[in-house]
Amino acid sequence: MVTRCNAAGVRVYIDAVINHMVAADAGSGVGSAGSQYDTSVKSFTGVPYGPKDFTKTCKTASGGIENDNDPNELRNCKLLGLMDLDGSSKYVRQKIVDYFDDMLNIGIDGSKMAEVFLAKGQKLSSLSNVFSWMMLSGDDALVFIDNHDNQRSHGAGKNIITFKQPREYKMATAFMLSWPYGVPRIMSSFDFTQDWTGPPSSSPNMTGSCGNGWICEHRWRQIANMVEWRNQAGKAPVENWWSNGDNQIAYSRGKAAFIAFNNEDGNMSMSLFTSLPPGQYCDIISGDLLNGICTGKTIRVGYHSEAEIDIDGSSQDPIIAFHLGSKVSELPVISTDVPGFRMTTKLPPSQKKRTIVFIRKITGYGEKIFIRGATNRFVSIPITYNYIKPKTEERKAWYHAYSIWSQGDTELSWGGAENGQGMLQNGEKALGSPMIWTSSNSASKEYFSENRFGDHYWMWDVMMDCSKLPGGYFEFKGYSSKDGSEKNVRQEKCLGETTSYRNIGRNHVAKCGYKTVVEWQRVLRVAISVATPVAIHVTIIRVTPVAIPSVIPVDTPAVNLKSLYSHPCSCVIL
Repeated sequence: MVTRCNAAGVRVYIDAVINHMVAADAGSGVGSAGSQYDTSVKSFTGVPYGPKDFTKTCKTASGGIENDNDPNELRNCKLLGLMDLDGSSKYVRQKIVDYFDDMLNIGIDGSKMAEVFLAKGQKLSSLSNVFSWMMLSGDDALVFIDNHDNQRSHGAGKNIITFKQPREYKMATAFMLSWPYGVPRIMSSFDFTQDWTGPPSSSPNMTGSCGNGWICEHRWRQIANMVEWRNQAGKAPVENWWSNGDNQIAYSRGKAAFIAFNNEDGNMSMSLFTSLPPGQYCDIISGDLLNGICTGKTIRVGYHSEAEIDIDGSSQDPIIAFHLGSKVSELPVISTDVPGFRMTTKLPPSQKKRTIVFIRKITGYGEKIFIRGATNRFVSIPITYNYIKPKTEERKAWYHAYSIWSQGDTELSWGGAENGQGMLQNGEKALGSPMIWTSSNSASKEYFSENRFGDHYWMWDVMMDCSKLPGGYFEFKGYSSKDGSEKNVRQEKCLGETTSYRNIGRNHVAKCGYKTVVEWQRVLRVAISVATPVAIHVTIIRVTPVAIPSVIPVDTPAVNLKSLYSHPCSCVIL
């Protein structure tokens, strides 16, 4: 049979029972292959196993598992009276190896030994570390949500999600098919009311829903379309992981596919980075792409690969998924009047302006810098990030944390991470609004053209609603993942062109629509040499080009720092 299946391209997997033999009260007899057994003396001649090969360390009075939450009982006692083999025995382990070797020689492709499922009460956000759960290489693992045994609560079948919980089942299957681990197997069931109920006597319908008592999960649109999603994703890795720290998650598979889940009662409404090219995409969970027309939701991926993801928590399909093959149409080509800058969303130019802050700090390995701040009235400020896309594979690691932490970060405030702000795959949360390390060296992979000052300049580049700020000003401090917040600073002088700002405080000050450059925990009290620009404490230069000689536009190729010193600074009076 195995040979014929292999010749037809059909893979064969065995359901191997390797931790126990028959029930202790089975008595004696002859097995289907002709070997003899006698449970009264613990003899199984076909292996052979004898009395010394069974567990002797069970502490329960019955010799069986009495407490499912006791790991010692689960390891050492009988499950449903089945005779438990001693897994610590070298002889027993070798016999199991011999058995699998024999199966491989016959030609099987793999085996099922255990089920891994999301335990009741587990958060979806914990799935970011799902690889650490796995005992086998993904190349060797067959993965599935349920099978004919555990969906009937046989054996270890407890807390198993089946077709009887369609909402959760579709979510679990979508995750299995979207995660790059193992060879996924999809169940195709028939309905049952008792665990012993046999299959229907009538055949399923050839098209559409199966009917006639057949469930046919493989025909469900949400599951069938996720098979194509997996094919489109190919071998691309998981990227752009986002979670709210609870039961809302999203991630992409390289630049090929994107998926988001909401297993909460409330709605999920986030602007997330997808890595996919700009365009209109068909959500394959809510509909199909037929003859270029999407029968479900259409998702717009913007010019910087961002998408507005809205998922109703009360929906029976709280998932959104799309891929390159579900693209409906392209977006129109647009341009902006600021060289080298692309907006992530259309913003009223009179209200929202590009605002950049640099903080110079020499940081240690793994140290990250964030910015915290608000208006002088401690009111948070709405922001939208200008996404910085890595130009090469080498720059992905440099860019990764900034990309994730900037997702869901919609305001500058004195607090830490916002609710819904991106979290790294290892569970590390943002400590404010993220900044990114930059260099003015064009040969460096961390080079960014806005940095004309040197190395170790952490940059924050956003669109900010200037109408929300008194006089257009806001206050801020840097926050280090190693050292915590900057101490109080007394900003006595400012180099550059600004108007007045009057406030008694202990924070750095910046202006909406300008570029601000400061040093970590540094106070400038005297004039500095043009030859040492890294010593600049505060430099404010307008981002949008205007007809003022003292202002340096973004696209000016070279900066004459002397022009910054020719204007008295009244931006801060402390």
